[in-house]
Amino acid sequence: MTEELTREYLIQLLERLGGEEDADVLSAAREANTLVGNAGLTWDDILVIGTESEAEEAEEEAEDEAEDEAEDEDEDEDEDGDQTGDGSDAEAGDSEDEENAESLKIIEALLARKDISDDLRDELSGYKEDIAEGEFEATDRKYLRALHARLKKRA
Repeated sequence: MTEELTREYLIQLLERLGGEEDADVLSAAREANTLVGNAGLTWDDILVIGTESEAEEAEEEAEDEAEDEAEDEDEDEDEDGDQTGDGSDAEAGDSEDEENAESLKIIEALLARKDISDDLRDELSGYKEDIAEGEFEATDRKYLRALHARLKKRA
């Protein structure tokens, strides 16, 4: 029985590629390839981080965008006179809130694309739920940024 394509299951299959038994390695490779194809994806869709420098570039770009947005918000607060204190007590929570807001913007931008698969749409919707439940992790954020950067280049 073929499993549904999820990131976790695909990682499990890929980890089996280093096994000692050739039959197990071949089986894992074939199953992974079948899952990707049945999901209407290509390996290019799946492998969103081509190089370490590409991932770093995507992360830096996302951080720069987030900083620009934060500066714009600070300017708006200064103009309105609504700024309260130095914000040092809330910096940690604000940082996570800002990162989540950035991630939600990326998710919405990706969901607006017409060239993504239904499986990717489901995964992105799952990320929105994870953010709402406080279960969105730094690794998820990094993957999302890299995916966005890669798809942006293809557009």
